[in-house]
Amino acid sequence: MKQRLIGAVGVMAVTTIMLVSGGWVMVTGLLALSIGGLYELYHAMRSDPDKQSSSGSENDAFWTMFITGILATVAWFVMIVFFRDGIMNQNLMLMYLLGLMMVMMMETVFLFPRFTFLDTAVTLLGIFAISMLFSTFYLIRTSQYGKFYVWYIFAVAWGSDVCAYFTGMSIGKHKLTPRLSPKKTIEGAVGGVVGSIVLCTILGVSMARVMLEDQGVMLRFSLVIGLVGGVFAELGDLFASSIKRVMNMKDFGNLIPGHGGILDRFDSTLMVAPIVMLMLNLFNMV
Repeated sequence: MKQRLIGAVGVMAVTTIMLVSGGWVMVTGLLALSIGGLYELYHAMRSDPDKQSSSGSENDAFWTMFITGILATVAWFVMIVFFRDGIMNQNLMLMYLLGLMMVMMMETVFLFPRFTFLDTAVTLLGIFAISMLFSTFYLIRTSQYGKFYVWYIFAVAWGSDVCAYFTGMSIGKHKLTPRLSPKKTIEGAVGGVVGSIVLCTILGVSMARVMLEDQGVMLRFSLVIGLVGGVFAELGDLFASSIKRVMNMKDFGNLIPGHGGILDRFDSTLMVAPIVMLMLNLFNMV
């Protein structure tokens, strides 16, 4: 428990520094988290017993995935920093995705059988589900009032995680997904969503006073963010659990004491960030 508390405090401190600082501090931090997350995901794939037969060389496949993931991630972050409007207008994003797909197709052809379409799928999963989702933190932070809105991501994730844990420990009886995550309960999941709603509501009312926004609008927005985000926070955690279950592993890494790796700590947060950005656009708040 002591290690877990130290790890949680450390993560909160680093996260707070990134969010408050913004700019290059945030970009550098998110880039480092993305690359670390890619390493954890691709390294986890090395435990696949079929990897040798499917790719010919397990180690070659890993390094091809990791190097491709790093280059694609760096390119993406350069684009969101210097060409943010083009990304938000989707034209540049489409060009990036098409270019990435072409590169992956060429790798699958010219590096066969050391690198197959299965490795391509894993590589793309890492880029989309880790690097691009981490980048939404920056996109929210650089929007109008983004220095306030970005805190919704962590209000949802932290509220959901903490309340789900304590609710499940105290009154949890009915298993949510026994084959996927045996310790999670329906009561814990409901408690997590309620915790997310409560924390987002407190945050929204507080921000309305600072931003001089209509409290009614902020309250409705916060309730929706808390509800929808709380559900997706649970899904993000379960998605990470599904990968670990298939790979027969407990954690993605051991970087954060008591928590595991980057993906173990940010699994729910990664799923929440695009939900917050989507809701901000639906409510015309950016």
